[in-house]
Amino acid sequence: MNREKLGVAWAVRAALFFAGLALAGTAWGNGRDFSAFYRVSDVSLSGETASLTLTLRLFNHTTADVSNATVVLRDMLIPTRNFGTFPNVNVPAGQTVHLTGTFQVPQREYQGWQQGRRPFLMIEYADATGNNVRRPIEIAPGSVGHGARPEAQPETLSPRAQVR
Repeated sequence: MNREKLGVAWAVRAALFFAGLALAGTAWGNGRDFSAFYRVSDVSLSGETASLTLTLRLFNHTTADVSNATVVLRDMLIPTRNFGTFPNVNVPAGQTVHLTGTFQVPQREYQGWQQGRRPFLMIEYADATGNNVRRPIEIAPGSVGHGARPEAQPETLSPRAQVR
């Protein structure tokens, strides 16, 4: 009798686990719609806070233009905690934009970045049908170009860069 109960309990847990994965997949997309190279500069430490400049070269790998989006810098440990945003971001399909902003993050977050963990960035926007979309941005340290600024004009990605 106990074996039957254990079997049923295991099956229920497995079903809930896979249902959770399926829901997470639909909510988060495949994580490859947006990517970015990033650079951290102008770091100033004070108490438990690090003030810094975060510069991004954000790529839109989708076939849809994204307008009036918000790129959110989130806490990796507490994803509902935001450290700041890049507001009003416009990224046409297959293009890239440069963003730069000043943020204050806990020193533990900044130290994690120095040890190889990457900043946790999300992009949030309304799609063409008005649905709210929230996607993670796959990021890597790298070249962000010169003179990055929020009002920069989009660049067209090379065909090689568009391959997923």
